[in-house]
Amino acid sequence: MATLLRPASWASPHAVGECLPETSVSGVQVTGGTSRGRDDAAPGSEGWSRRLEELDAQLAAVGAGSDAGPGGDRADDAEVLDDPVDPADNGHQPMAATGDGLLAMAVTRPTASDDRADADGPDANDRGDGLTDRTGDDDDDDERDVTAKRRRKALIDWVVVIGVALFVAFLVRTFVLAHFVVDGVSMTSTLQDEDRVFVNKLSYRLHDPNRGDVVVLHQLNGTSERDLIKRVIGLPGESLQYQDCQVLIDGRVLDEPYLDPEALMPGSCGRDVGLVDIPDDHVFVMGDNRGGSMDSRDLGPINDDELVGRAFVVFWPSSNWQWL
Repeated sequence: MATLLRPASWASPHAVGECLPETSVSGVQVTGGTSRGRDDAAPGSEGWSRRLEELDAQLAAVGAGSDAGPGGDRADDAEVLDDPVDPADNGHQPMAATGDGLLAMAVTRPTASDDRADADGPDANDRGDGLTDRTGDDDDDDERDVTAKRRRKALIDWVVVIGVALFVAFLVRTFVLAHFVVDGVSMTSTLQDEDRVFVNKLSYRLHDPNRGDVVVLHQLNGTSERDLIKRVIGLPGESLQYQDCQVLIDGRVLDEPYLDPEALMPGSCGRDVGLVDIPDDHVFVMGDNRGGSMDSRDLGPINDDELVGRAFVVFWPSSNWQWL
């Protein structure tokens, strides 16, 4: 039913003329009272009765049009009042008069900036209550903290790994394995000058020297010390004699297949040595180049404590690679 603006009070003699100006509601012309003189406006007068009848007729017409029932023509039931829209206005919708009352719709039209904002999607940090949600920033800070912790942990891991590697290398170099550079020709043709060999330092802590081992030993020469590389020839408790380029152990000739035959030629095998008894915990050593080696013929038997270890491989240069 269309809503009609009623006078503020039917009992007021001036209410009709003041509250019912000429207006149009749902296509029905409602004519408000005008100044027709004080007598026509008085209650009970002929003018007053006539205006009430006109008003009742108009109300009846409006009621008949709005109560047409289901399926009836309700074209006038929701009439959009003439309310021009100002383009500069923020998009207020026109008001509609309906059967349930006068509905004023003040809906804001979306602007271009709103469209762009909708296209970009909602702000991830906007909670919708005018406050900014800092959760995203907190997550970024947490992620940076985790990354920094991982980097510090990786750095500490690398420092630990390098430290352990250096410590292990020190232990290995001191107690297990070392490499030496051959300087000189006293061991030719087995070893050449500038050959590099690995030496096992644990060998003689685990067992006694064996005949034929190539060993590195310390030599004290006054206040200086140097390392020599020689071959073990005689063992503790044996009697050794070197004569006519041959080694005799307890009177028997020692077979030495590792020697170059030229080193056994008269005049190139060095000086002879008389009978030598080798004490306990000592060895008799000689160079494979008998004519160019300073060994136990000059130094005497070598104490086991002076043995650095056993040379077991030539690893450089690669062309001279061999097991010893």
